[in-house]
Amino acid sequence: MSLKKSREKTSICNAMPCRRASLSLVALLALALGSVVAPDVAAAPPGATRPAPPTRTADDRNVDWLRHVYQDVLGRPIDSQGLASFRGVLAQGATRTQVATVILGSTEFRHRVVGELYAELLGRPADSQSAGVWMTALATGTTIDSLVASIVGSQEYFARAGGTNDAFVATVYKDLLHRPADPPGKTSFAAWIAAGHTRVQIAQTVLASDEHRNALITAYYTRFLRRPVDAGGRATFVAMLGQGARRETVIAMILASDEYYARS
Repeated sequence: MSLKKSREKTSICNAMPCRRASLSLVALLALALGSVVAPDVAAAPPGATRPAPPTRTADDRNVDWLRHVYQDVLGRPIDSQGLASFRGVLAQGATRTQVATVILGSTEFRHRVVGELYAELLGRPADSQSAGVWMTALATGTTIDSLVASIVGSQEYFARAGGTNDAFVATVYKDLLHRPADPPGKTSFAAWIAAGHTRVQIAQTVLASDEHRNALITAYYTRFLRRPVDAGGRATFVAMLGQGARRETVIAMILASDEYYARS
């Protein structure tokens, strides 16, 4: 599977006499322009090798990784308490997958998931009562797919889509598959509705399709790895979802990958 910061202390001569009687033209120009070049530091001779930057430690890389995970998953900079806590457990041998899983299992992450889905599917913020219900449900085993199916199957979604079965099916295709509904799909789902299937069942069927899982993995690669999904990654993660893996598990694996760690 292919998962793919010199600070110089400013030293300027002010009202006190400098140790050197005069400044070079270059130094004077630098000071006049507000540069932080110290006038009594000689420039390196042509061809001289610059000192190598300090070697980054594993702890340095872990800190950068944690900052990126917080920004990508929670949409905010990491707080000092979270940094200290996760930095410590990583130093003690916890894996990146374990840390990512804890973050993805947090109340803050669930709150963000609910808010994003309400905005995307209903075009509004989640009300506090609904948010509380769904956050509790997610914490006790309900999957994100089940949350999506319930929202898509709601009367509010149906009305926002246009209030007709055809408009509903077209909107489901647009929101979950990111494409227009094809004629066979329209015909099939129209027959389902006529036979008494619920809108929740239709949403569940679309969510369980490989096409939707492909769209989901494509979105995850774009969001977290900033690149298109490769064939190997697509096949692996689509198969995992098909076998019942939760979305959070897939995201944790992507966040813990060497590729994501390297780009942090």
